[in-house]
Amino acid sequence: ELHERLQTLDAAIARGDFEQLRRTAHACKNSAGIMKLDPLRAVATATEDAQSATISEEAQKLQEQLDMGEKAQKGEITWREYFHYLFPDYTYEQIQSQLGMSYEEYGNLWK
Repeated sequence: ELHERLQTLDAAIARGDFEQLRRTAHACKNSAGIMKLDPLRAVATATEDAQSATISEEAQKLQEQLDMGEKAQKGEITWREYFHYLFPDYTYEQIQSQLGMSYEEYGNLWK
């Protein structure tokens, strides 16, 4: 699902398809909320709510966060690196508390 959303977002950015950007951002916002990824949810919300003049810029921020998630899913970076990217000011314990599980347990959900 992450890969498909990233591809959809990439294509919508390239075409300047603001409506598709908003739909994709909305879907990402909902998924991020379920997964307790508040920073990703905030970026998705900003993209969904952005005016036409700034939506491409906001969508690129969302694209970056989704790309990092895909890298973690593929094993190109560790889940620890991904979560410290999303939650740069949090300790391991704070991230684990936010997620309700360890990095490893979270990563296993993606297998």
